[in-house]
Amino acid sequence: MKRGRPGGALKTAIVALLCAVASPAPARAETAPQAFLTEILDHDFKGDGAFRVGKAIFTDGRSATIGDACCSVPREAFDPRSEPVELVAKWELAGAGTVTAREATLPVHFVAVAEIVGISETGPHRRQVKPLAAPRDVRVKYHLQRRGADWVLVNPPLPRVGLTALSGIVRGEIQQLEETMGRETADARMLEFHRKLRDGAAAELAELDDVVRGMKRLPE
Repeated sequence: MKRGRPGGALKTAIVALLCAVASPAPARAETAPQAFLTEILDHDFKGDGAFRVGKAIFTDGRSATIGDACCSVPREAFDPRSEPVELVAKWELAGAGTVTAREATLPVHFVAVAEIVGISETGPHRRQVKPLAAPRDVRVKYHLQRRGADWVLVNPPLPRVGLTALSGIVRGEIQQLEETMGRETADARMLEFHRKLRDGAAAELAELDDVVRGMKRLPE
């Protein structure tokens, strides 16, 4: 039997492979500004302050980092346990806002229920949870700029964290501190240090629980 030359199927496969390699990768889909801001605020609400890193810029004179050369952190991040935040019961985008090809200004509606006063976790100036006399409607405008296919948050305002989210974070911290204290029975100095942190967190949790109970007593 006469052997033929390599068939057309192999040739077709090779051509298809070469075309696939030569073709440019599809462009990454652009994110709508509303979707970008929703993702930011969802993480803020959960107390996830690290999510903002790389997604915000500052044009108002604030430096991009906080701290000194050896212990600096990105300014756009926040720690809900050691920095001022406003506690809210819920939030939602309030209308379409103003959107152009390069910029967007989007209004957001929050229901504020308490604020954090002070930043120290221990001592006479321990930060405290100050409940508002009644839930307060707050409207905040967020400004965005587009950089390539991505949006960034410009000069982020005070973070708004969910009341129940912060309660959960503090409970987790108390549990970790108590576990640490259980391993430090031989180190009196560190044991006392962590006991103060635990007591400060417990006092804050009690204040948060008071706000939660006050919310439950409000009419729907």
